Amino acid sequence: EIISEYASKNTYMLGFLRNLYLRKSCYHCNFAKMPRHADFSLGDFWEYSSVDNHTDTKLGISAVLLNTEKAENIFSDVKSQFEFIREVKISDIYHGNPVLYKSVSEHPNRDKFFEDYQKENEIIQTIKKYLAKKDVAILNFSSFSKPNFGAGLVGYAMEKAIAKLGYIPHTINFIPEDSLYSYTEKDVFSKFQNRFLHLTGIVNNKSYLQNFINTKYDKFIIGSDQVVRHP
Repeated sequence: EIISEYASKNTYMLGFLRNLYLRKSCYHCNFAKMPRHADFSLGDFWEYSSVDNHTDTKLGISAVLLNTEKAENIFSDVKSQFEFIREVKISDIYHGNPVLYKSVSEHPNRDKFFEDYQKENEIIQTIKKYLAKKDVAILNFSSFSKPNFGAGLVGYAMEKAIAKLGYIPHTINFIPEDSLYSYTEKDVFSKFQNRFLHLTGIVNNKSYLQNFINTKYDKFIIGSDQVVRHP
């Protein structure tokens, strides 16, 4: 019974993390952008191990953004009460928390999931049905080559072609470290990418890319001849 309950909770969480049954407003959130409007931004520090694999984070670890001088003053007064604090770059938090700068992508099976959920009582099996691992990672320059109409359209066409084959495409959001802040600007290319591409969290170095691919995807496509000519 304990094992069964644990497996059920994991399935529920996986469906949530894969955006299978979020509210519609989550896919078009006006607050998923930088800079933040509140004094503080708090959340889970997903993929903290990419910057520190020595600290035990089995019980979880939080990311805290101090967005204003007021927040910095308050945090300075209370930080002595925390068991563990480490200052990191904003790019380290971007890796596992893309909602800092863009809305989450709607799961392509969301509508079908809710249709089946209305007909069937067994929710765990319904979730598993639509979370079958058919994810494909695409590496090209459609997330970074701005302004470049060709790169953007190639990325869009590649995702559409993969989706027609019955797979769920994910474009690896490759952004070099020194371009993170310019990337968050809401220009027309960013709006196109956020609306039409299923972008992953930001990837900005080879070691992180290797770990990202090996742990999350079982199929991988290079979607541009420009990738192979770059070191």
